[in-house]
Amino acid sequence: MKQKLRHIVLPLKVYFLLALLLASCNFNDVDPIIRKAPVDPNELVEISSSEITSSFGPSSRQTIQFTTTNDSDNIGNLNFYATHNLEVINSNLNSVIFVIHGLSAPDAQVRSEYDGLVSGVNSSSSSTSTMVIAPHFFHEGTGLEIDWDNAVWRAGGKATSPDGTALSSSQIVDYFLTDYLLDNPNFPDLTNVIIAGHSAGGQFVQRYAAINETEQQFPNYTFTYLAANASHYVYPNALRWNGTDTFVPADCGTYNNYPYGLDALAEDSRYAFISLIGLENIRLQLLSRKLYYVLGELDVANATSGCEPESQQGGSGDSRYQRGQFMLEFMNDQYPTNQHEILSVPGVGHNATGIYTSPEFIQLLNQLLQ
Repeated sequence: MKQKLRHIVLPLKVYFLLALLLASCNFNDVDPIIRKAPVDPNELVEISSSEITSSFGPSSRQTIQFTTTNDSDNIGNLNFYATHNLEVINSNLNSVIFVIHGLSAPDAQVRSEYDGLVSGVNSSSSSTSTMVIAPHFFHEGTGLEIDWDNAVWRAGGKATSPDGTALSSSQIVDYFLTDYLLDNPNFPDLTNVIIAGHSAGGQFVQRYAAINETEQQFPNYTFTYLAANASHYVYPNALRWNGTDTFVPADCGTYNNYPYGLDALAEDSRYAFISLIGLENIRLQLLSRKLYYVLGELDVANATSGCEPESQQGGSGDSRYQRGQFMLEFMNDQYPTNQHEILSVPGVGHNATGIYTSPEFIQLLNQLLQ
């Protein structure tokens, strides 16, 4: 049997007291209930200082040692190559190019891709006024280097060692720019920044174009992003492109999770800090950034499609060459005001040096380095 609900009638005095109590409460002091990520997205380590601990040489591997806001707390080392000394005055330099290596990156490969880009620069019309820097992002380090498990550096993710250090790969490039190069008396003539990368390095470049907030802090500098032969990209919405039209991938529930789309960004501990930028800001940054998809026309194999863990592209192209084409076609269809272009390189496959020393790439450098 259902019980009848009774209306409770309170004495007038009680209503009066309740009204006074409610009136005395300041609801502005009450924190709103918000959906919180499983991890604190603010947990990135703040770099307080750094020291280049090796001697300079344009063909020598150098090491930079980072420390946190607690100067006695060493973060770890990052190796890099550079054509010019970062700690002396370089008054003749107008441009800097960062070259980001591919996935399997022993030192020999980092050096090879660095040498390839340096060779391309030396063949350009601006060889004497351009510096090249090649940071080395470890994901199988020796314990002394900053290390990114599962190569999450490709998407700007956080390092996991040494000692679980929460330092992102995008933060590393930001730090080189803001603390060593831009508005620095050592580089009084520097006005041009190019971020280039091949394969996994190309993945980093396209995502760095979307998520970095450094470019807008330095409006007197020109930024350009060159993403070469990437196997996948971050898409700014949940649609994909099949060559003629947009579609929503079926039977692939995670296809739009970051780093392939912008879903689940705040829930992934490797990337949660990126969500603080705001999804709409990431979209706006991506379409407004000057970005080239540099595509070897023979790079037509070894790029899976569907919903495999390392692609999750939902059918957006069967090769790296086609995926780059589809990415630009998608951007033109969905965001026609974008600042993206394709540089197609004939006769070159999945080869960083082949891209960087091609006549087409050198011609682009001549255009960008003016």
